[in-house]
Amino acid sequence: MKKFLMVFALALCVLLGSALAQSGPQYEVILPEGYEGGAARYPVAYVLPQQPGKADDSALGEDLSAGGMEWIIVRPVLNSADDLAAVIAQVDAQYRTVADAQHRALVGVDAGGYLAYAIGLSQDSPVQMLASVRGDFAGGAQLWQAGDVYAMAKKLGAKGFEQIYTYMDAPAGDALARMEGSTNDLGALLIEYHTGAEAHEFTLRPGAFDEQFIAESAARLADRLTARMLGGLATGTVSLESSTVGAQQESVVVQYSVALNETAAGYGEDTPAQIVLQVQDPATGEVLAETLVRTVSVMESAEGEAHVANIVNGESSNIVLMLKLLGGEVELASASLIRAQDAIIDGDVQKIELAGDWYFRYTGMQAINPATLTAEEFEQWHVVQPGLGNWAKDYGNINDSTVKTGFGGADFFNYMITGNGYYAKSVYVPQEFDSDDLILSIGYIDDRCEVYLNGVKVGSTGMTDAGEPNGQTTWAEYSKYDIDESLLVRGGENVIVVRAWNDQPYGAGGWYAGPIGLYSRAALEGGSSAEEGLVEKTFVSEYAGKASNADGPIENQYLIYLPEGYETSGKRYPTVYLLHQFNSDHTSYRSDKVDQLLDEGAAAGLFDEMIVVIPNSDGNSWWAGDWEKMVVEELVPLIDSEYRTIPDARYRLTAGCSMGGQGAYSVALHNPDVFSGAVSFYGAFSYGGKNSPNAIAAAESAEYMDYFSMAFICGNQDSYGFGVPAIELHEQLLALGVEHYFLIDNGGHDSSFYVPFFDECFGYVRGDMYAADAAIGDLIHGSISADGKAQWTADEGILAYCNVVPASSYLPETVQDLNVVFVLQAVQGDEIVFEAEAGAAIAQGALSGEIEFDLSGADLTGCELVLKAHVLDCTVTLK
Repeated sequence: MKKFLMVFALALCVLLGSALAQSGPQYEVILPEGYEGGAARYPVAYVLPQQPGKADDSALGEDLSAGGMEWIIVRPVLNSADDLAAVIAQVDAQYRTVADAQHRALVGVDAGGYLAYAIGLSQDSPVQMLASVRGDFAGGAQLWQAGDVYAMAKKLGAKGFEQIYTYMDAPAGDALARMEGSTNDLGALLIEYHTGAEAHEFTLRPGAFDEQFIAESAARLADRLTARMLGGLATGTVSLESSTVGAQQESVVVQYSVALNETAAGYGEDTPAQIVLQVQDPATGEVLAETLVRTVSVMESAEGEAHVANIVNGESSNIVLMLKLLGGEVELASASLIRAQDAIIDGDVQKIELAGDWYFRYTGMQAINPATLTAEEFEQWHVVQPGLGNWAKDYGNINDSTVKTGFGGADFFNYMITGNGYYAKSVYVPQEFDSDDLILSIGYIDDRCEVYLNGVKVGSTGMTDAGEPNGQTTWAEYSKYDIDESLLVRGGENVIVVRAWNDQPYGAGGWYAGPIGLYSRAALEGGSSAEEGLVEKTFVSEYAGKASNADGPIENQYLIYLPEGYETSGKRYPTVYLLHQFNSDHTSYRSDKVDQLLDEGAAAGLFDEMIVVIPNSDGNSWWAGDWEKMVVEELVPLIDSEYRTIPDARYRLTAGCSMGGQGAYSVALHNPDVFSGAVSFYGAFSYGGKNSPNAIAAAESAEYMDYFSMAFICGNQDSYGFGVPAIELHEQLLALGVEHYFLIDNGGHDSSFYVPFFDECFGYVRGDMYAADAAIGDLIHGSISADGKAQWTADEGILAYCNVVPASSYLPETVQDLNVVFVLQAVQGDEIVFEAEAGAAIAQGALSGEIEFDLSGADLTGCELVLKAHVLDCTVTLK
């Protein structure tokens, strides 16, 4: 047991002393284990009551005491909001508390959540941390009469919220959250303030309000309060003797420093703090190894050298400097550890991995001549590890002095990192590295780049010959360049310089992903590559030509993902049309590795196997007009004709991020005869106008909206504030009685937010879409003759499986034909030696037909002819 409970009752006054005197403030206390006999001082969380005259009776206090750092939990009995001041004074006098506003929290459920905000947002509040779990901000005000919290929040403004920490959550469909001035309205206001993760946390999570929801909220809240309380106590630095290490090296040398400030003294001068180094998986945060470096008192600072285990999952790990105090921990600094790879020379397969330490300098609009840059010059720069993420504050020399902070706060810092950043490295190339067919793989740079080898420009992405941005969208383009082997110095050092350029104001910029290396063509193309799993195809598009103001049809591209085993399964699959973002193209999802997400999700049974098509469009197409027609009228028929899809609207859905999220909803909702599901990750609904799902939901019937399976999510720190229209759509659908999946959670406008929720969203939408029962197979019959002619009939009951599209502004009510794909197979032994397909449509008055398969050129001697029918997601053998 981490904590123990001291229970409030008037009969136990002798045990709790003056804290329970009837004339003084009344409260219950949960003290940390080990409190008695110790000397440490503790922060305090006040769990506020839901009703006057009673202590809180939810499980929030006990759940809070089981997580995060050790603190004192107090459940006061209040008759008015004004009574809390006396309770705080008494608790500070009676117990060893860290007696300042930074280390006090007000938390509550329902009306207690309202009260926490009503007190915490008032002038001269005794706390700096507020938390509401399913706050009753409308009904709760009637109990406590402590003020209109929504009005108080508006008066406080964005600047005021920067001084405090707020937590607010609720189940997404909860009635209390939806009341005027309650959780949803307050959350939308905080999103509009752009106050960022340090000032607010607002989440709406799927599920009902129950003990499990409270427990999950308490666990999240314990983590957030711990980070907030400990985050201001210390600063730290960590660096590696070498960021690139070989697998044979047992440990890594780390230099660290930790400085605790005056605030830490509030925990008691003799309270021990631990300095810890962790090796973490950068993708999951899993702690792979941990080393206790030193134990100090909160009054001390420390610096020195330590050794940590050399563990790298995949390409890299993070070495994280942690401060642990009273059972809680906070990250102070981190550095990246890269797995070093020796040069491989095996015949035609030759490669030198270049990930790891590079020298870096951000220069903004000023330019450096990469052709004349020397090692003596660039080795004075900062050391960074490219390929692990975008530019951010404190990356190399990027800080407040080199980048102007814009848009009113640090939340937008990354969006102001515009211009040049130079990476340089000196690389030894062995004499025996003798391939004359070389590729320099850089990976992915936001937005564009130039690359130099030994003073010669070997390639560029998104740049003109003069080194100026060419206006094309290239941040998601894989940069790799053929190298003239005569440029290499074999048996000596070679200087590689990469100039990265970030456009304003689209994204954080920087060299954010690999693979990074010098490869022979056999080494790069013979092994795993960045394009594996997403294959690029081309098609001729009349509508893309119109949208591009071309003289006629143009060649356009798309990526296609086929499920594992597609080539041999014989199955037919649902289809997803995944639409790209603004200022982007179809290749952008490669860097998010959506093919791996699809493989893993299907293998885990989180959703069924699907064919995924990623079309290309103009960077600001908004998937409207001719671009919508390209998808619906050209690409869908093409994919249905070339791949084993289920050619029915109930088995097609759209999805996308940002502009693609808006497009996913507009394309699907405009075309119910083609699609019946949509997924949006931080969709740009604010920019959709009449095409936004908000506008469509306001104009169409509940029956029509309920025809679609819908999921949409957004981050509470989305830099464009797209959480606000998402909340509005959520409210609209709830009012219409339309079931949907909706989530607001921690995160911004980037891939790191949506990728963890990919499985949930796709699983919900596919699970909510139509699925036929096996009985449909009993309703269709057929036979095949030796000349390849097939006769088929269907029972009238099969018409019940036809898709009914509700009436809308886009289509009258319509019953769609039931598309059936008949397959003729010629089987010899266990082998299928010939196969042909033909389609037919079942409808009222069309319950039979004849199909003549083309058998020209087929030798069917000694073969058995088998006739199969694929109808929706059912396959039946007819003969």
